[in-house]
Amino acid sequence: MQLTMNKIFVQKIKSQRGQGLLELIVAIGVITVGLFSVWALFFANFAGEQEAETRMVASNLAREGLEVVKNIRDSNWLAAENNATTISGSLWTWDNGFATPGYYVLDQIFSTSSSYVGSTTLISIADPSVSGTKLYINKDRFYDHDPAGSPSMFSRFITVKDICCASVNNFACDNGTVDFKDLNVPCSSGQIKIGIDVASEVRWQSNNNQSRKVILENQLFNWR
Repeated sequence: MQLTMNKIFVQKIKSQRGQGLLELIVAIGVITVGLFSVWALFFANFAGEQEAETRMVASNLAREGLEVVKNIRDSNWLAAENNATTISGSLWTWDNGFATPGYYVLDQIFSTSSSYVGSTTLISIADPSVSGTKLYINKDRFYDHDPAGSPSMFSRFITVKDICCASVNNFACDNGTVDFKDLNVPCSSGQIKIGIDVASEVRWQSNNNQSRKVILENQLFNWR
């Protein structure tokens, strides 16, 4: 009888040990899955924050492009009021610098220690795919197209289209219609250029090599 009881006791101990090992394996598995889930969520949030930060920088760069073109238009007004003339000797016009519809990039804009302290120059380009659209970070941590700086992940270009009408009377079209021209199509004969449609586009590649872009658009007219 004593021998039988001992066998039962030993078998019970072995069974408990087997159950404990199985429970430990299951617990480790659950903890591992939980940790992987937490890490996956962490990396997803981190990637989302990086994407949001990158998109915010791109939006600001695109907004900067629009503001520079607007500043050129405003500076042209002041130059025309002072009867300024261009290098060729013609009178300054409100659209000087972007008179021809097409693609443009911005010249160097801001710096605190370089030779330039500000520029309002647009440079015409044939196609936005050219290397001249790439943005670099200069030594003062500003973005420009000067390859002497450190390459950034962004490219930027400006698209300018003409806005026309048959004639202008008190800053309004006589016939009540405005003609928004297509790219590279200037105002036709008999039309007057009353404004421009400006689009500032910034492109970049995300961390997973997907193409991203931000486009901001505005209409600038020859009236205040």
